Amino acid sequence: MPLEKHDLTDVFTNLLSRRERRERLNGNLARLTWTAAVPVWLASKAEYDDSQYTVEGAKETPTIMSRYVSRALRLQQESPPAQWCAALYPPFTLLMSETLPRGAA
Repeated sequence: MPLEKHDLTDVFTNLLSRRERRERLNGNLARLTWTAAVPVWLASKAEYDDSQYTVEGAKETPTIMSRYVSRALRLQQESPPAQWCAALYPPFTLLMSETLPRGAA
């Protein structure tokens, strides 16, 4: 079944929610939030054909999540503990996370 951009936006919303839950359960983050623009922006990184359907369906989502979300969270974990924002695509702040105090997990 072909996916349109709004379908892929829903997929990214779900993936971000799952990632937030996993990071909290692993004790890596106290909180991860994002604006409604984040899944839309991530969906825009997929390749679309002339009819507005994704060329690869949802196949690109792991690569897009890794390239933009995982990388930003990795950088966050290397930063000093505090409130932190990952600007995935300047000038938009797309992810906000709050680290747990060291040893609080």
